[in-house]
Amino acid sequence: ETSRHVPSVELLEIRRQKSPEDREVVRNLASGKAEAALESLIKRGRYHESKTREDSAARLVEVWSSKYRDNPSSCLIVAATNEWKDRLNREAQAARLRAGLLGPETVPVGRDEFRTGDRVVFTARSAQVGVLKGDMGSVTAVRGSHMAVLLDSGTKVQVPTRLFKDI
Repeated sequence: ETSRHVPSVELLEIRRQKSPEDREVVRNLASGKAEAALESLIKRGRYHESKTREDSAARLVEVWSSKYRDNPSSCLIVAATNEWKDRLNREAQAARLRAGLLGPETVPVGRDEFRTGDRVVFTARSAQVGVLKGDMGSVTAVRGSHMAVLLDSGTKVQVPTRLFKDI
């Protein structure tokens, strides 16, 4: 067993989920109690089922839009593949744009475009920008190939998107 030969760390504290019920769901999933986890989600109206992946994606964005569109930092959409992540992000961004919650100007970052009001997750550390992998925030301004982001920690950063694309 590798853990006998290589030092390891076990994460015991759940931080991302804020409610006790959601923390219990995570504990149940981690310990193989999927049925108990699903039961909790179903009771609280947090589980939705559809016949196809496309229907599930549309339903997910519909539910997200009705509950979290105005406050996207309170909910995180997670996808199994980058293809689905990109698709769901585009659909969620389109819903917020239709609702007038995003600015008109865009800044390209790789294959994506961001607008004032968008939520972002940094996927790599950058001492130059002042972000760590996993930092999240809201775009507060877009200008040319730069965007200003207010991190959830309260720190404001300037991102030169031509040089830093790990978003």
